[in-house]
Amino acid sequence: MRLTSQTPRNQGADWPAYDPEARGVGIVHLGLGAFARAHLCAYTEAAMAAEGGDWRVIGASLRGQDVARALNPQDGRYSLLIKGTVTKAQVVGALARVLSGETVAQDVLAAIGDPACRIVSMTVTEKGYGLRRSGGCDPDHPAVAADLARPEAPSGVLGLLALGLKRRFAAGVPPFTMLSCDNLPDNGRLLKLAVMDFARLAHGEDLAARIEAEVASPSSMVDRITPRSTEATLPRPQP
Repeated sequence: MRLTSQTPRNQGADWPAYDPEARGVGIVHLGLGAFARAHLCAYTEAAMAAEGGDWRVIGASLRGQDVARALNPQDGRYSLLIKGTVTKAQVVGALARVLSGETVAQDVLAAIGDPACRIVSMTVTEKGYGLRRSGGCDPDHPAVAADLARPEAPSGVLGLLALGLKRRFAAGVPPFTMLSCDNLPDNGRLLKLAVMDFARLAHGEDLAARIEAEVASPSSMVDRITPRSTEATLPRPQP
């Protein structure tokens, strides 16, 4: 069933105050876990409801398919429970679709290569990057080592970012902003140093220099934990 702004609504939940399908995609998020759905997608939802713009999110699950299987059949829609003195439910429409499965790496490269993509955000945990806190990438990290061995067919975060930027530069497309949302001090600077280092090793000094000069990577550490969905949080029929 396609869920649109005209779909009958449960009056107990707030639905999108705009037509999600009328908005384009502007963000690709790597690591679409509970945090990204509860914070990044929800804040993007609020921003589009207030100001418009083509900022919907394509999520990518690099390690599994459960989120894609759950959300893609319902057009990316999901309910966010906001607990406090009064518990509120919000249906989020900012998520356009979720990439996963055997072709996820190729699909991510296509999504981040689209000129409409202006931000590549990520929540992959500190270990997921394969970076060194002292700066640069860790060539002994399994994902980094695998991507250094085949830089034109990467599957890790640093390899995907480096190749995605290389292709955009070659096509004359402005680079995307890299936005780490992981709980890692100075995450933007460390991410950029790691991508530059990987690019230097895998693709050459020219690409590393362009990334240093032209790619924004703001630091944005977020220290929040979002509980996973459980049977207790699923909707129950009204008596």
